[in-house]
Amino acid sequence: MVLSVVAMSAAFAGSATAAANDVTFDPDETIYYQGQEINATTPEANTAYQLRSVDEFNDNGQITSSTFETEVSTNDDGVVTIDTENLETGDYFLRGDGVEEIRENSFELTTQQLDAEFDDSEITNEGSDTVTDLTFDSNRANYDVNVSADGLNVDDLENIFGETSESNDVIGNNSDGDDDTVTLDNAEGTFEDANFDEIDAGEYEFTFSVTDTTAEASATINVTQGEEAERSFGDVEMVEQGELATIDINTDGTSSTALQVGQHEDTNYEVGLEIDSADYDQDEITLVMNTYTAGQNGGDVFTAIDENGEEISSSDVDVSVVYANISDDGTLPDRLGAGDYELIIGDQFDTESDDFDNSDSTGNAEIINEEDSSYLTLTERSENSDISTHTAPGEDDLDNADDVTETTLTETNTFAEGDYMVVDVEDLGLTGALAGVEDGDPINSILTDAGVSIELEESNPGTNAQPAIWNSSTESSDSLLELVAVDSSEYDGDSLLLKVDNADALEATSYDVTYNVDQTDHNYISDEDDEIENEHSLSIEERDFEWTLEDGDEVEITEETDLVGETNIAPGTELSATASASGNFVNTVDTDVASDGTFTATFDFSGEMNGTEFDLEERSEFGATVENLVLVDAEPEPESDISVEGDAPSEVEVDEDAALDVTVSNDGDANATVDFNVTIDGEVVVQEEITVEAGGTHEVSEDFDTSSAGDISWSTSAGDASDEGTLTVNESDGSDGSDGSDGSDGSDGSDGSDGSDGSDGSDGSDGDDGSDGDDDDDGTPGFGVGVALVALLGAAMLALRRQN
Repeated sequence: MVLSVVAMSAAFAGSATAAANDVTFDPDETIYYQGQEINATTPEANTAYQLRSVDEFNDNGQITSSTFETEVSTNDDGVVTIDTENLETGDYFLRGDGVEEIRENSFELTTQQLDAEFDDSEITNEGSDTVTDLTFDSNRANYDVNVSADGLNVDDLENIFGETSESNDVIGNNSDGDDDTVTLDNAEGTFEDANFDEIDAGEYEFTFSVTDTTAEASATINVTQGEEAERSFGDVEMVEQGELATIDINTDGTSSTALQVGQHEDTNYEVGLEIDSADYDQDEITLVMNTYTAGQNGGDVFTAIDENGEEISSSDVDVSVVYANISDDGTLPDRLGAGDYELIIGDQFDTESDDFDNSDSTGNAEIINEEDSSYLTLTERSENSDISTHTAPGEDDLDNADDVTETTLTETNTFAEGDYMVVDVEDLGLTGALAGVEDGDPINSILTDAGVSIELEESNPGTNAQPAIWNSSTESSDSLLELVAVDSSEYDGDSLLLKVDNADALEATSYDVTYNVDQTDHNYISDEDDEIENEHSLSIEERDFEWTLEDGDEVEITEETDLVGETNIAPGTELSATASASGNFVNTVDTDVASDGTFTATFDFSGEMNGTEFDLEERSEFGATVENLVLVDAEPEPESDISVEGDAPSEVEVDEDAALDVTVSNDGDANATVDFNVTIDGEVVVQEEITVEAGGTHEVSEDFDTSSAGDISWSTSAGDASDEGTLTVNESDGSDGSDGSDGSDGSDGSDGSDGSDGSDGSDGSDGDDGSDGDDDDDGTPGFGVGVALVALLGAAMLALRRQN
């Protein structure tokens, strides 16, 4: 065993002078680790002591057995330095003059354990995967370690772990020594973000040695050649002047990005930004640029937000201005103008060039490696629109955007005292001007700077009286119309809700309202002709409520009987109504005022007796009462009675005209709206919703296609009623009968007895034309049947006459 003992010439800072029979140790710790140097202060100077290991303590803490290790000597101050590098684990003490052999005069020595491991076994030296964490694990809480690796010098190690600084984790290096090492402060736990960017590819074994003990560990990591980072632009929004513009960028996993906005020679505006995202775990970052404050030498211009639109903490993404080359004196004479502003992204700015002035961050600096470019386009502001006024129940909260969604907001120009008065400024834009405005913040000064004012002037002040005037831009607190932003957190340029915070101070009367957007410095209006002046009117009334019923009116007994009141208070306000009949019932219902200003209280009177009298009272606020209302049996509810009938021939011949006539009838005493359709030969020819009044009809007519023989089915329905039928189309094949032939001459009559010769018979008359033959029967040739019978009968009578 080799034991190193060094006699010190002076006492160490922090050590205490040993009292009689005592030994003190420096550093003053409860346990020591192999390899540490311990300064022991004894009662005697220049004295030899034995360093012994303890074999046994008794119950009183006295050392009863020990083993000799080596002999040491104190210096003039009684101090001796004990090197523990080669001592075994155990308890040790000094034996000699003036030292009591007890536990208090001993020290305990143990061995420090140390493990070290990188989170990743492989890392790249370029691109998005160059960073990993390093974890130390030991049985000792606080310690420093020296770090070294074959093939890496001090500069490489500082690139990985950070530059040497009292404020960093790297607190020292031996750049002047033989070995290349850096010292990490208080190493226990996780060392975050060891960065291997630009470290040569290869496998490296790191050695970690505790600075004051024998503890040592190693960890291996393989560094591979990575792809070059490619920072790029995503979407770049085109916006109007004064708006918030978004610039999407992809850092490709890099820790730092340079961004140039504008070219001074083109737009008189150029700003260089450094975006530090080393502590951010996403590659995509959206940069928000406030085009209202840009170039105005004041206010935040650039902010980083995440994919959800939430601002990213500056501890994760820090956006700093490297230089600003704006106009000739650092401030634009007007707001940032319309135009195209070039965007360039890359690795870093060359701030060492002659054009760059580090003293005031002016001038301009080139990006060393440009990786992508784009344009931010600002368009001229569109014309402002107008305002509208709204009310909301005074009983609700109306301080923020959530309150807006929970209350009932109704557009109106009539307000009841005690309700909210809200102004909706439409299409104002200027989201940049309102950036940072919180819900509930006063907004008068911002509107005034933008040239926006709202004025209320009393319409009828009375004879020889001055009208009361309230203005949002006045400097007089007595007549200031106090405007508070209600939903600025949700404002996107379209609709800005402003609460008139001192509406209670306005008298109940009529007002003329004027909305102005006037030319001011820096508000984008360059000509008086572009100014806006819109006029409106509004009135404020005392709160009012009355029932539509009168004393003694009859009220029907139903399960849902609606009793209605009318009011001027804000829709959405909850009111309470009570119907009470002494000794019979007391019913109370709560409901909200409807958008038309009516209040409908619905009661269930189904179990009450006909003729029962009751009183009705609004009990929330007004106390309006109707007395001696009488319950009566309800009239039957009117009902509709829908039927449908189709009228069509049963059969026709081919190409003969035919139509389906449909009639929908309502034989009930209530109007009915039903689905109506007509289908012919499988094709829907009518399909619509119809309303048939009580006692009325609805008629339609649709033609059949009879161009070919066959059966054509049809059907129709109206609501639950229906009808159907079939039309048969027949072929036409019967022909006309031919004309009958002329009858033959009658024969001569026979000689009469004893008489003169009979005269010749007259010629028979021509036979009539034959009538049209029936289908499938031929016509009788010559005569028709009737004519033939008549001719035969005539001939018979003539023959009989001659015989006579």
